[in-house]
Amino acid sequence: MPEHETISWLLFANLSFFGVIVSQQLGSIFSNMLSFAMGGAEDLGVKNAVTVRDYSDGPNWGAFARAYGTLRWLQVGTAFTNLLLAGAMGYYALGNLLDGVSHPEAVIGAFIIILVTGFISTSLGNYETALRGMNKVALENRWQTIMSLISVAVGVISLVLGGGIFWTTLVMQMVIMCNVLRMRYLAFRAEDGAIQKFPQLLFDREIFVAAWGPMWRQGLVAFAAVGFVQGIGVIFSFTGTAAEVGSYFLLIRIWSAVNLFSHAPFSSVAPRFSREIARGQIAAVRDEILLRFRASLSLFVVGMFGIVFVAPWLLQFIGANLLLPDFYTTALYCCFGCYAKYFSLAQHVLMLGNVVIQYWERLLVGLLGIFLVSYLMPKYGNFGIVLGIVAPYPFVFRLVAIRQASDFLGIKQVRLLREGIISVIYLVCTFSWGLVMFIRN
Repeated sequence: MPEHETISWLLFANLSFFGVIVSQQLGSIFSNMLSFAMGGAEDLGVKNAVTVRDYSDGPNWGAFARAYGTLRWLQVGTAFTNLLLAGAMGYYALGNLLDGVSHPEAVIGAFIIILVTGFISTSLGNYETALRGMNKVALENRWQTIMSLISVAVGVISLVLGGGIFWTTLVMQMVIMCNVLRMRYLAFRAEDGAIQKFPQLLFDREIFVAAWGPMWRQGLVAFAAVGFVQGIGVIFSFTGTAAEVGSYFLLIRIWSAVNLFSHAPFSSVAPRFSREIARGQIAAVRDEILLRFRASLSLFVVGMFGIVFVAPWLLQFIGANLLLPDFYTTALYCCFGCYAKYFSLAQHVLMLGNVVIQYWERLLVGLLGIFLVSYLMPKYGNFGIVLGIVAPYPFVFRLVAIRQASDFLGIKQVRLLREGIISVIYLVCTFSWGLVMFIRN
C-alpha cells in the first residue's frame, strides 16, 4: 500500500474519536446501570460502596427496559453527531495528505465507507452494552476477538492481492458490520430473549437524569484525555510531514491496542462487581477487584516494554512503510502510560458505582496540554507533541484517586499503593536504558 494510503488509513482510525469516546462512555455508564437492574435495583443512580439501596432478589426487568430504551436513542444521536464531525475533519485533513496525489479516488471512497459503517455500528452499539450489563462479557469478548481476527485476516489477504485502501477498507468494514449483526443476535437470545419481550423502547427522562451526572463527568474526562491525544494527531496532519504524522498515529494506535487488551482482566468482570455493589456486597468481591487491578496493570507494563524495545525492531524486520518515533519519544510516552495507568485503574474502581472524580482537573490539564503542544510541536515535532501531552498530568494523577478508591473498597491506602510497584520498576528500567543510550551516543 502506498505511503499516502497508509497514513490516510491511520487518520481514518482516529477521525471518529468523538463517536468512539461518547459510545464508550455511554457503554460504561449504562452497562453499570443495567448491571444495577440485574442486581434487582429500582434506583439506577450512582452507587457507593457503603450505601445499600432497595433491591429485589432477581433482575428488575422494568428498570432494565427503561435504561435500555434510553440508551438506544442516545446511541442514535451520537451516531449522527459523529457523522458530521468526522466528515468535516476528514474533508480538511485529506486535503493536506492527498495534495499532489494523482489518483485520490480510492482514498475518498474508503473515507466514505468508514463514515457509513461507523454511523451504523455506533447507532447499534446498544446490543453490546446490553450483553455487558447482563454479565455476558466473556461471550461478547469471544465474538469481538473472533471478528477482529477475521477482519485483520481479510485485510491482509486484500493487501497481498493488491487491493489497495479501498478494497481493504471495504472487506474489513463488512466484517465489522457482520459483528454488529452478531451482537444483535446474541443480545436477543440472552436471558431467554428478555430484550425481545420489551414493549416499545422509549426515551425515559428519569433514567437520563440519573445517567447525566456520571455521563457528562466521564465524557469530560475522556475528551480531555483520549480526545485531546487523537485530536492533536488530526491537527498535526494539517502541518506535519507524512512520515511524522504516520509515526505519531502508529504510536497512538499500538499504545491504544495495548491499553485496551490490558484492561480486559478488569473490564471482563466489571458488570458482576457493579451488581454486587448495587446489593451492598462489595466485601464479597474486594479481593478479586484488587487481583484484577494487579493483572491489568501488569499486562499493560509488559505491553509498554514491547512497544519500546520490541516493536521498533519488528517493524524494521518486516519492512514496514511506517516506523515508530525515535526511542526517546516512544519511551517518554510509554513511561507516562505506566504512570497514568495506575491512577486510571483506581478511577475505574470508583466507576464500578458510576462515581467519577477529578473531571475538572482533567479538563484543565487538557487545556494546558493544548497550549504546550502548540508551542512545542513546531520546534520538536513528535517529541514536542508527546512532551506537551504528558507534562501537565502529574497535576491530575495524584494520590486523591488512590485515597478515594481505597475508601470505596474499605481498605487502607497502603494496600492499593503496593499495587503500583510494577510501574515504578518499569520506569526505572526504561529510564536507565535511555540514559545508557544517551551516554553511548
